[in-house]
Amino acid sequence: MILLSPGESTPLHSELARALGASIGTVESRSFPDGELYLRIMDDLKGQDVLVVQNTRTEKDILSLLMLLEAARALEPARMDLLVPYFGYARQHMRYNIGEPISSKVIVDAISPYVDTMFCIDIHDEETLEYSSKPFHNIHITESILNHYRDSDISYVISPDDGGYERVKIIANLLGALPLHLDKKRESDSIVKVVMNEVADIYGKNILLLDDVISTGGTILQSLDLLKRRKVSSLYVCAIHGIFANKSDETIAFSCSGLSVSNTINTKYSSIDISDEVAKRIKEVVK
Repeated sequence: MILLSPGESTPLHSELARALGASIGTVESRSFPDGELYLRIMDDLKGQDVLVVQNTRTEKDILSLLMLLEAARALEPARMDLLVPYFGYARQHMRYNIGEPISSKVIVDAISPYVDTMFCIDIHDEETLEYSSKPFHNIHITESILNHYRDSDISYVISPDDGGYERVKIIANLLGALPLHLDKKRESDSIVKVVMNEVADIYGKNILLLDDVISTGGTILQSLDLLKRRKVSSLYVCAIHGIFANKSDETIAFSCSGLSVSNTINTKYSSIDISDEVAKRIKEVVK
C-alpha cells in the first residue's frame, strides 16, 4: 500500500504508514506566483493499493485533495481509498435556510467518484455519509482516548452539551467512570450560557471534559468555569479534533489540568495518537 497526501507529512501520516505497513509516496507540491496550485505524484501507482489522507478543513485542502485524486486515478492504481481525518464543512450537512448550499454534500459529491471507499473520523453529523455514492465509514475514536486517560483516575466524563452524550457514555464505561452532560441555555438571541441541570456529586473528583471538536473554545471555557466552581479536583479537557481558532488552545490549557486532542489535526496538544485504532478499522473494511 502507498499512502499519499497533497500537503506536508504529519505525525499521523507516518504513524498510519507504520500501522498499515505502507510506504509514504512522494508528492511534489507548490504554488505558482499567481497563487494557483501545482502538484505531481512522483510514484508509479499502477496496480498498487493507494490510501489518500487529507483533511477538508480549508478551501486549499479541498482543492489540493481533488487535484491529487484526479492525478492518482489517472495512474491506474488497483484501488484507491480516502481517509479524511477531519471532515470540514460537516456542520452544514443540511439546508438550514433557503438559498444555502448543503456544503458537506458538495464536497462528498466532488470527491467520491474518484475513490473506492471513504473514511472519516468522528464527523460532526453522520448525515453527510448518506450523500456518498461509495461506501463511507465514520470511525469513532474510543480505544485511543481510553489508553490516554487509563491511569488518570477519572470519576466523571462530561460532555459540554447533550449532543455529545453518547460519546461520553461509551468513554465513561470504558474508564469505569460516570457519564454526565451539561446543557446550553439561551438567554437572548446572542447569549448562550452553559448550565448543569443534572445533580451530581463532582466535588473533589477528577473530571474529563470531552467534546468532538474545539474551535473557538467558547463552550469549553464556559464549561470549565462552571465545573471549577463546583470545586473538582483535576479537570482534563479532551477533543477528537483541535482547530483552536484565535489561539484558544493556550487559554484552555491555562484553565485546566491538561489539554489533549488527537492527531487528526497536527497541533501542540495533539498527544493522542489514533493511528493504530484507525488502521485496524481500515484493515477490517479494505481486504
